[in-house]
Amino acid sequence: MAAEVERAGATRGVFVEVGTAYGGLALAMLELHEALRVVAVDPFLGGYDARDSMSDLFRDLPARFGAAFPALWARALYSEARGRFGCRYELMHNTSVAAAAARAPASVDLVFIDGDHTREAVAADIAAWARVLKKGGAFCFNDYQARWPGVVAAVDEYARATMQELRWLRNREWGNVGLDNLS
Repeated sequence: MAAEVERAGATRGVFVEVGTAYGGLALAMLELHEALRVVAVDPFLGGYDARDSMSDLFRDLPARFGAAFPALWARALYSEARGRFGCRYELMHNTSVAAAAARAPASVDLVFIDGDHTREAVAADIAAWARVLKKGGAFCFNDYQARWPGVVAAVDEYARATMQELRWLRNREWGNVGLDNLS
């Protein structure tokens, strides 16, 4: 993802990670690009997709540790990252669509979508963040592979609508692809 941040000219811009889960990508981007600002977005809620292990995890943890677990998880991620990177890190403990609605238009340089993997959710993420993504900014997607037909369908629909060819990013085995925001 670091190479795509550089390709998009976003090393001093804003990188949004939809579906931060453990926060590893957000922290890596902050370490690699010292002027980058990262916005991590995740409701930390489960039960949205029976095929997705993160959906299972965030369904099971509150059942085991109490209803407050998603908020505690978010607070722990926020505290760690904010302690290390200060105001360059922001966590929006919310759904992707609600988080995008709270952002100013054309205020983000790159959006990495790795949240709910259903076609409807990925399509909603694209629609919501297209308004926030700067013209010429980049969308990147994780899990563009046969195991996740919803991701493939939504990304292909956007690629067709914008008449673009997918760019395979590093770590092709992870299904990382990119498209530009042409609107």
